[in-house]
This record gives sequence, C-alpha cells and structure tokens, in this order.
Amino acid sequence: MSVGPAVYVSYAWRAPDSPAMAGLLQEVCARHGIELRRDSGRIGYGDSIRGYMQGLGAGGAIVVLISEAYLRSRDCMYELLEIEKHQRFRERVHPIVLEDTNGFDFYQVKDRLKILKYWETRAAELEEEIAALGRRDHLADAYRELDLCADIRRDFVELTATLADMYSPRPGVLLETEFAALIERIQRVIAAPAPAPLPAGNPLDDAFARALAKTIDKELQSSAAGGLRTALAERLKAPATVVGAALCALDDESALAVLTSAIAAGLRQAPRGEVSRELRAVARRLLGWLLMRLVRAEWSAAGPRAPADPSVSARVEVGSEAGAEVLWAHWSGVAEPPDFRVIRRRVLGSHSLLAGTTLPEEGWEDWIRYLDDAKAALWVALFGEQPPAAFAAAQDKRLRDAFAFDHTVHGGARFYLTVRDADVTEPLAQPMVLEALRRDLGLPVLFVTESPDDRFISIGETRLQDLIKQCLKILKEHGDD
Repeated sequence: MSVGPAVYVSYAWRAPDSPAMAGLLQEVCARHGIELRRDSGRIGYGDSIRGYMQGLGAGGAIVVLISEAYLRSRDCMYELLEIEKHQRFRERVHPIVLEDTNGFDFYQVKDRLKILKYWETRAAELEEEIAALGRRDHLADAYRELDLCADIRRDFVELTATLADMYSPRPGVLLETEFAALIERIQRVIAAPAPAPLPAGNPLDDAFARALAKTIDKELQSSAAGGLRTALAERLKAPATVVGAALCALDDESALAVLTSAIAAGLRQAPRGEVSRELRAVARRLLGWLLMRLVRAEWSAAGPRAPADPSVSARVEVGSEAGAEVLWAHWSGVAEPPDFRVIRRRVLGSHSLLAGTTLPEEGWEDWIRYLDDAKAALWVALFGEQPPAAFAAAQDKRLRDAFAFDHTVHGGARFYLTVRDADVTEPLAQPMVLEALRRDLGLPVLFVTESPDDRFISIGETRLQDLIKQCLKILKEHGDD
C-alpha cells in the first residue's frame, strides 16, 4: 500500500451509481498499491462522522463523485468545503461527473443554479424554525447548521464552476480503461514531494500579539458588538472579556474562519438599523486588524524599506492586490486596519490606486508628454474630480501632500500605487513614468506579480482573497455597501 498522501473518495450514498463506483474504484486502486479510503470501512461504531469528514478534507488526494444527490447532501457539501479550506483545490481534487438519469446536467450553469436555490430555500426554512422557537439560547447546533447553509450558499457557485472546468473523462470511458487516467494523476500526487512546510504565521512578536488581542477586545466593547462578542466566545470556548487572546492564539487561517463564522452569527441576531450598521463597521475593522498579523516576520526583516519613504519605489513579489494591501498596512503602521472592496471578483484595498491611461499609438519615445496623463489618472482616482488641464507646481503639491505619509486630508490614509507586471501597455507600468512620479510626487509603488504562490503572507494569497470575499459577502448580505 502507498505511504504517501492520504487518498479518499467523497460520494453520496443516495446517488444510484455512487457506492458501486466507489467500491470498484477502491478495488482498482488497491491493485496499483493505492489505499483509497471511504467511509464504509473507516467509520466505526460510535466514531465521529464530522471527524472523518475533516480528515477527508485534509487528504492529499480526493476523488469526488459528482451527482445531483451529492450537491444536495449536507455531508457531501461539508466535505467539499473542508477540501477547499485546505488549499490546492485543483491539485488535490480528482472529479468524476456521474451521469444522472433524471436529466440533471452538472455542466449546465442553469442546472447548478437550481441546486443553489435549494440551499437558499433550506437556509430560509431553518431560519424560520429557529425564529419560531422564540429563544436563542441552547440552539448552538441549529446555528451551526445555519452557518453551514450560509457557507454552502456563499461558495457554491465558485466551487462548482471550478469543478466543471476540470476535465474528466466520462464514467464509461473510465470504466473501460480501468480508471487509467485517474490512477496516473493520483500516482503523480503520491509521488510528488510534500510541499515544504510554511514558516509559522506572524504575530510578529509577543508585544504585537498582546497589542492585537487588546485592540480586538476594545473593538468588541461597544453595545452593538454584543452578539459578535458572544458568538466569538462560543466558538473559542473563552470568556467574552478575553476573546482577543483566544482568537490570536489560533493559526492565521483558523482565526479568520472563526471570525467570519462569528460575524455571520452576530449579524443574524442584530436588529436592523443603527446597531446593525455599527456592528458591520466593527466587523470590518476586526477583519482588517486580524489580517495585520499575516506578514511573515522573517520576510519583513529581509524585505525592502517601507514604501512610505518617498525615495522608494519597491518591486515587491506580491501575488494580489489584497496581498499588497496587507503588506502596505504592515509596512506603514497605519492607525486604521486595512479595508477592502470587491470589484469584478478582485479584492482591492481602500488605499490602493489602480489607475492608467491609454497606450499612445506613436509609442514611448516621447514618454514625458504623457506624464500629465498619468497624473490626471491619479488625480481622478484620488480626489474623484476632474483633473486640471495642466499640472504646475501647485497641482503637483496637492498630489504630493495626498500621498504624504502623515497627511490628514483623507483621514490619515496612506495611498500607494499597485502596478501589475502584465499592464505593460499602461503609462503607469512604464519605469520612466513611475520614476518621474516618484520624483515629483513621492509616490510609493508596489509592483504586483501574477503569481498567487508568493509566500510573504502565511496562508497563500489565493486563500487570502477567498477569505476576504467570504467575509465581505456576509457583510453585504446584511446591508453593507
């Protein structure tokens, strides 16, 4: 038997062909020296079902037998969410799309959306049942079920779209070839060296951890945050007065996941109106503060000087705008935590300016002529108003003051410019223009690469963006703009 990463199969018992397919696949895997783990042989009398599903989610390779019954099963969807939580989803998951006899076509978006509607209806019905009881205590299990429905609704579209994009031979072809393509892919995963363990996440140092815990507890002292404070205390099994320390004691990803779950629970119980608005504001700040600890201490020590220094234009290997915002907050030591918004599936920081102008047809030989175009783009992004017809010393000074480290015009925010390496056709991606902007305006620049694998933060930048999106979706569902 193999001694590499654990290999599991995730399937729905109620799908007509799934148990038989899982059994046959298990036999074929055994002939190739692969131990395929399935629930029927792994869960003993009295064992924890949830514990098994969590182990499956952390597996090195998981064969997922997709059917309509699978997508409607709470246990199957819980397993899928657990798999996604442990990152490297495409690498670890090996999908087989079963042929449903009732006309359901997994590859059709409209059919998948019908399943999403099912989960929305199920969540609404559960919420009505909880409300009908008239009491909110002693219902922890019911709220966990409601949280699971919310998690499924939030991630369903992206997860199923990813699975639909992963090519898998039809079941008949797999059976005829005795799963040859699947076995080969699993063997590559088993043979691949285990990824190097990431260094421990950063709380930077004990002083930072204590300050962060104190800040979190202070944010939760407002009367509007009472529901959030209680939800955190329940999930952390800690006194409500010291949840900050308990939250900071978790690893980075677990802390963010617990916070997101608690925010959802707190907002459900909060009355509409001013209290709800204040609670959403607290939730956004807590998300920002918790993200502050993601920058690795050892990376920070070896990295370039803080770009708040006007003499610096830093080429930083950052894989996303969200990563740039976290890095910026860490570098500049902002008095307020980073804030985020989602635009066209991208997570942008509130202090990040992504501006550009059109590439001139005649090229870049006479690039200085287009410096004012670049300044105009920044002017609009920064001030939200029409730029001046020409930039003289006074206009340059206004821009420079806005970018200054200690300016107060915009609430003390520190603005910077993120430039994607792929934006080679934009003036703001041209070294000559950037150098002139740095010289004239003291503009800090972060170059953002296309790679999501840079590890200056502790959880991987693709996962970082997913976690931020999840939290922002919850806030938006409850009225956040």
